[in-house]
Amino acid sequence: MNQKNIQKIFQYLTITSIFLVIILSAYSTFLEKSNNKIINFIDSPIYLASWIILILLIFVYPLFVKKEITVYIDYFFIHLPFVLFVFIIMITFMTSRSYELSIQENEKMNISDISKKLGLNYSGSGILSLTKVNLTNGKNKNIKSFINVTDNLKTITKIIGINKPAKIGKIKFFQKNWALGITEISFLFEDNEYNIFEQQTSPIITKQGNYFEIYPKDIYNDKILYIWKIYNRDKKILNFGQFVTGKDPISTFPPQEYHFSIIKEDYNLISILQATYKPFNLILGLYSIIFLIFLFYTFLGKNLIRKKY
Repeated sequence: MNQKNIQKIFQYLTITSIFLVIILSAYSTFLEKSNNKIINFIDSPIYLASWIILILLIFVYPLFVKKEITVYIDYFFIHLPFVLFVFIIMITFMTSRSYELSIQENEKMNISDISKKLGLNYSGSGILSLTKVNLTNGKNKNIKSFINVTDNLKTITKIIGINKPAKIGKIKFFQKNWALGITEISFLFEDNEYNIFEQQTSPIITKQGNYFEIYPKDIYNDKILYIWKIYNRDKKILNFGQFVTGKDPISTFPPQEYHFSIIKEDYNLISILQATYKPFNLILGLYSIIFLIFLFYTFLGKNLIRKKY
């Protein structure tokens, strides 16, 4: 195989790895919702493997292509800072610590307890409390958690959103997801009162001998969105719909003959957060600035200096 073909293979592999890194980074940043779960590919083995492949290509390439020694020096002068940058990124992620926590509205947590989970010492008496979870039609991308942080009799409010973390001390809090915490939901159906949890053990049978099922699915305009269905013994759906309490254009209630109504709703929204501590973040930030200056000098600054002098 001649050198031109070898160069082409290395170029294709390099371009593929670079595009994979860019695509995974973009997906984690802008397209995080998938089946109601937030996917973070930046912390995945695929993302790390893409960087490792790039590093290997940089070191292996000179072994297959014969060049003059001065060309090799220029080659490594350009690429070694990039390799060092990748190693710092890898060390930053490998040394980072994270802890997933769930906190419901009006619940309080000691910051010291969260710090211990991350292996940090926290000498303060700070309290973290969730005042509200704000949703826009239940979409994950629009979750916002309003957090009050009280320490030394001072209270500050932090807002945590998707891709908009909040820092409390050394810890960064990322919005990961949300959940519906139901204490009690009771309803009337054919003049009988039921608790929504009873359906799991005792199915509701209508007077016609069919089955009725109802469950909360989402939050819509700050109200619970319910899904209901009526089906026969063969699991064939005879009627179905969705509704929120009160009048709303999306609501399709069970037929009036069933005398259905919601009696009581007692629930809280739960915010699922990820607490993260990255001790090498400062080093990564400083080296990123140095690396950008180096790139500017290599590709633009050097030529500008030569033209000037």
